[in-house]
Amino acid sequence: MELSGALGLIDAKYDDYDTGTAVYDGKRIENTPKYTANLGIAYVSERGIYGRLDAYARGKTNYFDGANNSMVTADGAIISNLKIGYKIKDWDIYGYLKNITDEEYIDSFRSSSAGMQIVGFNEPRTFGIGFRYTF
Repeated sequence: MELSGALGLIDAKYDDYDTGTAVYDGKRIENTPKYTANLGIAYVSERGIYGRLDAYARGKTNYFDGANNSMVTADGAIISNLKIGYKIKDWDIYGYLKNITDEEYIDSFRSSSAGMQIVGFNEPRTFGIGFRYTF
């Protein structure tokens, strides 16, 4: 059995940034969550059966317009993925489930000078099966 994990902490703000039309001093840098984290557990049996469960988390994220005014605050999210398979000789047969809980969150935001706003979302729950032959 294998356990893995990581934690990232960041407090990203502009110290001294003046574009000539806007001053960003002390403002948060957009699309930078205060934290990200992941945790995974994997198991491989002697008989070739294996599995892995992963979880990824991120804190709330701010997105801004061209003048660095807050436009959207995306809530934090936790995404989990699962893969289970069977390896025998040169074959690997597996099934997977991504975004197990079908969590939805904003993962991109753009605001144009014409006032248009484009919001992108993460991928929904997906599942499938696959196989691989190694030679």
